Amino acid sequence: MKNFIIIKKKENIGILLILALAAFLRLFRLGHQSLWIDEINAVILAGKNIFIILFKGDTTPPFIYLVSHFWQKLGNSDFMVPLPSVLFGILSIWAAYKLAKVLLDRKEAIFTAFLISISLYHIMYSQEAARPYSAFILFSLLSLYYLYQAFNNNQRKYWAGLIIFNTLNLYTHNFSIFVLAEEIIIWTVFIFWSVFKKRYDYKLGINKMFKFCLAVIGILVLSLPISIQFLSAARSELAGGRVVLNPIYFKNLLCRYGAGNGLSFIIYNFFFISGFFSLFRGDKRKEISLLIFWLIFPFFILSFMELKHFFHIRYVIFTYPAYIIIISKGITNFAELKAFRNLKDKILALILIVFISLSLIPLWLYYQMPARLADWKGAAEYIYNNAKDGAKVITNAVHDNLIIYYLEKKAKPDKIEVITHHDNEYLFADMLSNSAGEELYYVTSGNDEIEYLATRYFRNKLVFFSPVYLELGKRELIDWDETSWFNISDNRYRLILYFNNKN
Repeated sequence: MKNFIIIKKKENIGILLILALAAFLRLFRLGHQSLWIDEINAVILAGKNIFIILFKGDTTPPFIYLVSHFWQKLGNSDFMVPLPSVLFGILSIWAAYKLAKVLLDRKEAIFTAFLISISLYHIMYSQEAARPYSAFILFSLLSLYYLYQAFNNNQRKYWAGLIIFNTLNLYTHNFSIFVLAEEIIIWTVFIFWSVFKKRYDYKLGINKMFKFCLAVIGILVLSLPISIQFLSAARSELAGGRVVLNPIYFKNLLCRYGAGNGLSFIIYNFFFISGFFSLFRGDKRKEISLLIFWLIFPFFILSFMELKHFFHIRYVIFTYPAYIIIISKGITNFAELKAFRNLKDKILALILIVFISLSLIPLWLYYQMPARLADWKGAAEYIYNNAKDGAKVITNAVHDNLIIYYLEKKAKPDKIEVITHHDNEYLFADMLSNSAGEELYYVTSGNDEIEYLATRYFRNKLVFFSPVYLELGKRELIDWDETSWFNISDNRYRLILYFNNKN
């Protein structure tokens, strides 16, 4: 009993230290980077009235916008607006720890929490302002945790948790429907697994199946208010082009789930394979099977679907913790090999150091970045610091709200006027010709068809761009041109500011 208390105390101290580390890494330099286009649009939408958020928002369900709406009343700086995502991110590490502990053991739980805490992939999405991904991970983990506990313990609190967190998940991200579908399949398989093993009370099984059906009905009923929005999003995305899930896609996915390509890719997946082989030995086959199913099921279904929009890795971010939990199992499997019988603790410490080392360079690069995409904050600050009253800023209709977002944080409306050219060559030329003697700036991401006119009219230009993007792209940790899993122009990453007219 005394040894158990000591182990429990060490475990509690360990998870608290990991959560403290996670909080530090997610708060460090928070607000330093410029928000990117989706974040700015999300923050703007969240700042509108609740009716617009609920009924006239975008295809993302309203939960994160409602959270951000009320949070912005406390402040809307670039440090304040991502704080809810930071909190959800930290809580998701605790949830991953709880899930790994009930599925496997405390050692795997500690390793899972630690690996997620130093993960660049998780940190990036924990720092996004008014975006749903860290909450999506949290609610997915908790829904699976309560599913597993409800099956094994059949207590009211677990059934309540299953309903609550699945409902919250459906209000957070459209792809949470995959989570619910997986849980229905997992529950059914668990029932038949128990019956097949001839260790199951049929009366209890019928009782549990009845309760689970009621829980699913309850989840769907509670989600009715967003059903129309969900169906609208499905119609807008389906029947486009087949989702391309090729080896390049999966390699990039695993690079992000780990710490990049090269040696990092090899080490992460070595331990993943080690954990995968737990399927064939040990007493955790059912749990490892659950995690592998959780990881691969969405991609199996998506391989039969057609989407109009390219399929981004972050849409299935809820599968990420399963990958890490399996790796954690692989780590303990490796340390328990007969060859390391007397060196187990030292081997675990060495593995810990290896994973820390793999994360250092990606994190160092990430914290240097002025922005994950175009540096709208940097461009706006340059204009504000150098423009005189009455200056005009020309941009296209796609970007006007982005530059306005940052200019409004500093400049008075009568100091700087923002004008959109709507990609109309003649309108743009007319704006330039009628602006003789005025102070004029032109902001573009470099993909305007009419940018050639700017080179004729303006004397100077600044390019807001960082080579850090290229380095992280080469490591396959961010979207970057041909080195990534879908082709995009580097215009997404640079911003050009033209100024000082030649007349």
